[in-house]
Amino acid sequence: RNWDKNRVIDLEGEAYFKVAKGKQFDVKTPQGTVSVLGTQFNVYARNNTLFVQCYEGLVQVTSQDTVIRVPAGTHLKIAEGTYLSKEQSQKTNPSWVNNETDFDNVNLNTVIEQLKRHYPIMVSIAGVDTNQKISGSFTHKNLYVALQSICNPLGLGFTIKNNQVTIYAEAEK
Repeated sequence: RNWDKNRVIDLEGEAYFKVAKGKQFDVKTPQGTVSVLGTQFNVYARNNTLFVQCYEGLVQVTSQDTVIRVPAGTHLKIAEGTYLSKEQSQKTNPSWVNNETDFDNVNLNTVIEQLKRHYPIMVSIAGVDTNQKISGSFTHKNLYVALQSICNPLGLGFTIKNNQVTIYAEAEK
């Protein structure tokens, strides 16, 4: 009822926003608050990580008494309450709006968790270090292609049986 006076939402997960110019808007997450005034931005708030990507305008991130401005073409990452990076980015919108998930230098376990958000699957991993880092993307439209995108660069194999996916080191075949 108070939306015009108090434009605040609580977020746990991920959302993309387009806010009309001249309209104040706050997104509160467990890791911090993102405040904007007429912009386009994406907020990812999961597992003690806050990732904010600004596509247009300017956003302000407040976390643990620290205020950081994130201009268009820049992203900011905070994990476990620690400021990790503020970097330039060439992206024009979040990849998930185009039915893809992209990832840059994250551990395999994080990518598998994202995969399970988009497909109704259970995943077991045999003899694979899930802490190894990977960069790339996967589609939300075809599980087989998504698994190839994840496994091939790491030299891993996989099987799919019903809703069960097994990922293994190729030597174990």
